[in-house]
Amino acid sequence: MSSSTDASAYYVDHGIQSDYLQFQYGKAGTSATNLTTAPVLRDVSGWYHVLFAVDLTQATASNRVRIYLNGVQLTVTGTQPTQNDTTWKFNQNSIVHYIAGENSAGSTTTNFDGYMAEYNFIDGYPTVSGTTYNATTWAALNVATLFTSYDTNGILQPARYTGTYGNNGFYLPFSNTTSTTTLCSDSSGNGNNWTPANISLSAGATYDSMIDSPTNYADGTSYGRGSYCVLNRLSNTAGTFSNANLQYVGPSSWRRANGSISLSSDKWYWEVTIGTAPFTPRGTTGCYNAFGFGLATVFDSTTGAAAVTDAVIFGDNGYYKNFSGAWTDSGFTISNGDVLAVAVDLGANTFAFYQNNVSRVTGTIGTTAGTLLVPVIVSYDGTYGLMNSNFGQRPFVYTPPSGYSPINTQNLSSPSILNGAPYMAAVTYTGNGNANGDTQSIVTSTTNSGNNPLGITFQPDFVWTKDRISAGTTSYDYHLLDDSVRGAGSDINSNVNAAEYAGNQISAFNAAGFTARRNTTYNQNNVNGITYVAWEWVAGGAPTVNNTAGASNVPTAGSVLINGSNSTSALAGTIAATRISANQSAGFSIVTYTGNGTLGATVGHCLNATPSMIMFKNRSSIIDWAVYHISIGNTTAVSLNSSNPSYSPSTAYFNNTSPNATTFTIGNGTTVNTASSNYVAYCFAPISGYSAFGSYVGNGNASGDGPFIYTNFRPRYLLIKSSTQATSNWVVIDSSRNTYNVVNNYLIPSTYDIEAQYNIVDFCSNGFKIKALNGTITNNSGDTYVYMCFAENPFKIARAR
Repeated sequence: MSSSTDASAYYVDHGIQSDYLQFQYGKAGTSATNLTTAPVLRDVSGWYHVLFAVDLTQATASNRVRIYLNGVQLTVTGTQPTQNDTTWKFNQNSIVHYIAGENSAGSTTTNFDGYMAEYNFIDGYPTVSGTTYNATTWAALNVATLFTSYDTNGILQPARYTGTYGNNGFYLPFSNTTSTTTLCSDSSGNGNNWTPANISLSAGATYDSMIDSPTNYADGTSYGRGSYCVLNRLSNTAGTFSNANLQYVGPSSWRRANGSISLSSDKWYWEVTIGTAPFTPRGTTGCYNAFGFGLATVFDSTTGAAAVTDAVIFGDNGYYKNFSGAWTDSGFTISNGDVLAVAVDLGANTFAFYQNNVSRVTGTIGTTAGTLLVPVIVSYDGTYGLMNSNFGQRPFVYTPPSGYSPINTQNLSSPSILNGAPYMAAVTYTGNGNANGDTQSIVTSTTNSGNNPLGITFQPDFVWTKDRISAGTTSYDYHLLDDSVRGAGSDINSNVNAAEYAGNQISAFNAAGFTARRNTTYNQNNVNGITYVAWEWVAGGAPTVNNTAGASNVPTAGSVLINGSNSTSALAGTIAATRISANQSAGFSIVTYTGNGTLGATVGHCLNATPSMIMFKNRSSIIDWAVYHISIGNTTAVSLNSSNPSYSPSTAYFNNTSPNATTFTIGNGTTVNTASSNYVAYCFAPISGYSAFGSYVGNGNASGDGPFIYTNFRPRYLLIKSSTQATSNWVVIDSSRNTYNVVNNYLIPSTYDIEAQYNIVDFCSNGFKIKALNGTITNNSGDTYVYMCFAENPFKIARAR
């Protein structure tokens, strides 16, 4: 909101400025107050909660202007106003105020292009539930709690403010669509109504009252209320997005914009309204815009509509393309104002395009059923055939076919894991050990940390720690990996090829975390004053005895724990695993086995799902790690302790055989299967909405506008490695060391290096956006990168970050 007066050139405004939250006020010709915050708001696929609390009577300067994002108070940079300063015409009568617009000192008004909901303005200290706040109690209050609350999955939810508003206060729910005037009317009881400007309730592409909502719920229709699909401006590097990301035009060259929601099952429908007359006379080359569904993995495509091979699309000239099929004339002419629609049944793998509610083209989607597809706009520019998208956030012009849904988060399937906090944690702590044997208990989560506000804890089975600030060339700085299958105290390191050793630096796995112990020989885990990060995973618990191989390969009770329960069922595999701890719900198991040197040997992993990534370490010898990744394939591996790219293809790693739902296959190389050597394998299978394993190709963009990778969740942890670059290290980042974007604190699992900072990625509600430049370890042009990613929450319920 902003206010200004041309006569004396006073101005006050607060809101989003160049991706940052900002508060500024002043008078033309004087030094202005400009307060900013560090987080960048670039997640276009979810909702943010933003709050400004201003009290210039406060004696403590930092309490005068407080800014909150998603319920968390941010650090404010800049000079705070002086105590008891004026508000420079803000909240004064006869002064024009703007919502979603800025008129700074009489300059041309700049309008906000996006969604707003539940706008509250409190004039003075409020009274809430019988409590009247004053300067002291107000300063001590987390003001966001008056407007939000957390649900059982740790997701911030809007809450109806129940306090007093003061004389000039108001509440705009934007829910009365009788007219544009009622849409902007005050529901606080004060009658402080607002005058609408450039707001339309005319049916069609200009309708401005969206039913998009940060909260999912059924509304008695097939629509459902939730966060609706929009065009994802992170999905390409050129062109123009507008109208709250429902319109996209290319930059006078072909570009493609993906939607913010990707789909692999069920039935879906969306519309576009033609906003400019298509090119005439119509023909095979007279297309400027097209729409449909395409592969979700395609980023920044420059392929023209007629040459598309990764989407089923319909053009403004009436031609259509079905993946690698021909650019085909439907026989129908498209006109300005026409409403085109597409309906896909991803279970039956069929599509249908409509013109003004009449079916024009039907067929089978030209890719495998179950493939992840995303709504797409393929555009040259907006001169002809401009397409205005509608995924259901405004009323459809025509009723979707029976059983077909608009594209929003309410209509997405509910993942089995709605909160990743009970299964994977990233925790920071400071060491306290001065002498050998000094210990401290590390809790798996921190209450009110922002990404785990419920304070959920668990007993980990796999703990990976690294100091963040020490430096050197000794083991002092090594990555430390321990697990409950090998037993507390048995250490290995990711950055070297050393054998397992009895460092006892994690001396216990506890009900709510682990015990970090200082060993002055190694000094890797609990040195006084050194800051650390610990990444922790839950498997099935700690097995108690070794498996005894027999003719039927039946393990002794206690050697296999699946989801926390002993299993005595027969294990698959030609090598009997020594011990296994598996969590099938979270897609993670820890397997120890003894090699037999036989090419093509198999080992059971107990996941009941196919692993996408497995990390192997020879515990008995000084041998490199070997990592299987689904995006690299089964003919080679990549090292965890090296910056080298993938090894040369060889059957010695996995015998050119991919893992399956019961076993993984190993060759006869030293990294995975030397006779009589002991091994550990960390096995990861993807769980929708919780974990993802894949690859992307760097674009080397000079502005840091790298690829966007859709994961279907808001990330907590991300591990990346180039599989093609000659000297590219692994990189690991998380949302505990960076609680907001840009995520730039990174560590390198293949070195002992201290934590460094570089703009790596933005974590978003539905995936991650690469922000690194060309020549870097995460976005070198043309290089292929593989990744492993774990969630805070699935996109269905996640907030923007």
